[in-house]
Amino acid sequence: MIKARSPDVTIERHATKEEIAEIEVREGRKIRRPHVVSESIGRVAGLEALYAENDLRELLVLDLGEHIREFRDVDIKSLTESALKRWVKWATGVEATLERGIVILRAGQALLTAGNLDPLVQTLTTSDEKKQFRAFLQALSSRVPSGDPERNNRESARDS
Repeated sequence: MIKARSPDVTIERHATKEEIAEIEVREGRKIRRPHVVSESIGRVAGLEALYAENDLRELLVLDLGEHIREFRDVDIKSLTESALKRWVKWATGVEATLERGIVILRAGQALLTAGNLDPLVQTLTTSDEKKQFRAFLQALSSRVPSGDPERNNRESARDS
């Protein structure tokens, strides 16, 4: 799903006789059996949080954090014009970088909800895998903060 950059959860299965007949009519040729079809069984939101270019550690800690540490030691009065231009260019991009971080974080929050990940259960093959994944989803439901700050504060205080 990440490699294909598609939120669709699909499973492959053998086509029914009716589906094969429909494909043969549509394509005007005989289809070899068994024929496998991909069936969409759901969608998972927020997958973009897992894309390599959306690595929050790299974006905020390594890139932004390193530049901030470097900037602390800069004597602005002694900068050359080219160095000053470089820092101005970097500084004007800080807000956009932070906004991008917020967008990625929100995608991660959308991704990591039990209801969102539930369609993945159908892709598992053994009952043990399904049981373990459902236990993970149950634990996720009880740990992921809600969108209600008051509720989150109450739950944090209760857990302390």
